[in-house]
Amino acid sequence: MASAAHPHASTVAFLSRFPVSMPKRPRSPKRCSFTVPSCSSTPPRNKPAIAASAAAAAAAALAASLILLPPAQSLAKGLLSTNTIFRRYLITDSSAILRYSLPIPSERYAKDPIPIRRIQEQLERLGVDLRSRGAAALISGRRDLQKLSDLLSTSRLDVLLDVPAMKRQVAAQSLSALEKCLAAVESEMGVASTPVTSSLFPPQLSAMQQTLSDAFERRNSLSKKTNFDAVLVEQLRQEALRHVYDIEQLAVEGVGLPFKIPRRYNNFPRLVGRASVEIKLRKHGDGQWKDADSVQDVGRDVSLTAILDGFSAPITCANFIDIAQSGYYDNTRILAAQREFFVQLGEREDDNMDGFKDAKSGGRRQIPLEILVDGEPSPTYGATLDEAGIGDLQPVLPVSAFGAMAMVHSVENANDASSQFYMFMLDPNSYQARSFGGSILTGSLSTFGYIERGKEFLKQIEVGDEVVSVRMTSGEENFVESGDK
Repeated sequence: MASAAHPHASTVAFLSRFPVSMPKRPRSPKRCSFTVPSCSSTPPRNKPAIAASAAAAAAAALAASLILLPPAQSLAKGLLSTNTIFRRYLITDSSAILRYSLPIPSERYAKDPIPIRRIQEQLERLGVDLRSRGAAALISGRRDLQKLSDLLSTSRLDVLLDVPAMKRQVAAQSLSALEKCLAAVESEMGVASTPVTSSLFPPQLSAMQQTLSDAFERRNSLSKKTNFDAVLVEQLRQEALRHVYDIEQLAVEGVGLPFKIPRRYNNFPRLVGRASVEIKLRKHGDGQWKDADSVQDVGRDVSLTAILDGFSAPITCANFIDIAQSGYYDNTRILAAQREFFVQLGEREDDNMDGFKDAKSGGRRQIPLEILVDGEPSPTYGATLDEAGIGDLQPVLPVSAFGAMAMVHSVENANDASSQFYMFMLDPNSYQARSFGGSILTGSLSTFGYIERGKEFLKQIEVGDEVVSVRMTSGEENFVESGDK
């Protein structure tokens, strides 16, 4: 456990002061235009209010160190920025966030949604609608499936064209597997699995006649089923979403970062894509990990798999990988844990440098705060979103999803993160996780990935448990030593 003199011990105390359900400050219904960071409506939360002259000087210094943002009105909103019921479910699903954060090239479609994204969104909406009770779930689910059938029949060619030519055969296989999953769902829910195609209609029929005929065929195709196997449908939906993710990954393969990292950070490594990391944990003493149902013991050793998103946080992800590959995290201990809130780890107890020692400089490596705002083409560096005057905007990688990973920085300096990191475990049904305003942590931490496998073990982690090792398992080709290469 970190000692009281540990610079980041104050961070643990800072997080512990806030209950899990504490929301962020009420957000203004209108965003202020960005001129200098002093337009933030509140002073930094972790510092006392200061005199006006000192505040102006601090704002001027901060403005000199930041990349100036365009006016807030010019930012293009995404799904994460819409205050809807659909977003409340999306924001707590790490897999959905990782799908939506892929920078699929969209030049071909102007302002129209990318076809594969429309399919993905409809599949996500199907999951939300199936949460309804009784007949409402069946009716809404059938409607969603009919829309999916239309999307697949009309946008198949566009989906394949969005994938590089060398990968289109693989994408076609994933698309066929996706269609088989949906056909199984349609069969279970009583919807005809064969989509209505334009070849069924004579060319002389008008668009209105086609629409009426289409509706008539669909109405007749519905069976009299009044229930369905919800577990089976959800499994098939998740499998379909995995095929969608495979296609989206093919679409961004070789694209690289859609923005340029500032030159002043050229000495830092960066991750120009996605990577997977395996985190091996061991229970202290005679403790045993439990399975997902908390019934059976599964042994003292378990593994977590994390997906790191270099498209949204290239410097933060690469820093984590660089430290992990060096073996720095091996045989370290869990530093702090608050049940159903966070776990803090990533520091060697015998390390007098208080963080990872950079091989080039010989000193403690410190990385800047790095947050990509939803709708913004490049990340904001060096300041929290509140300090930058855009505290009402949403980060692409929020901490609200169960298993979010974010770097630890001190209360006094948002740019002194080194090796320590959090793993968050907010209740997906809590107000803090679903609120549009976000939690007290929204826009204050560099989130860089999510635990995708082994989530059932997160709530079982205790202070004193051991981190056996942390290693990158895929994505080596996306790791770049520095910006000079």
